[in-house]
Amino acid sequence: MYDRQCHLPHRKNGYVQNGDHEFVASLFLFAALTGSIFLAYQMIMGKSKFAIKNVIAGIGLGIPNFFSIYLLFLALQQGLEGSVVFPVNNAGVLLLASLYGIFIFRESVNVYKIAGFIVAVLAIFFNHIFLRSLS
Repeated sequence: MYDRQCHLPHRKNGYVQNGDHEFVASLFLFAALTGSIFLAYQMIMGKSKFAIKNVIAGIGLGIPNFFSIYLLFLALQQGLEGSVVFPVNNAGVLLLASLYGIFIFRESVNVYKIAGFIVAVLAIFFNHIFLRSLS
């Protein structure tokens, strides 16, 4: 099935080899370089100032994102269907982002935010069910 394959330069039988950490690392390296060039431009133009807290926050966000993509590739390599892996990954990202907001940034929780979270999770899984019924 096509959604189980990741067409990468170093693939074996259409699947990602060993999570292909070199590929994932190169993606994040490219993102860091691009962001650094953009920041340097912004600083030269006087539109932004360098702050170490932003670098720390970027690294703090980058590490979980790296492992999210790396583990996503590993799950696909194990033969799990992309139609299962991607919705579970999306729901997990949504859950972790919500928990970070509540516990780290001390966001208040009200009925509208809970309803929005439930609707978002339901949308992910209904989308999964709908797309699965098409194949």
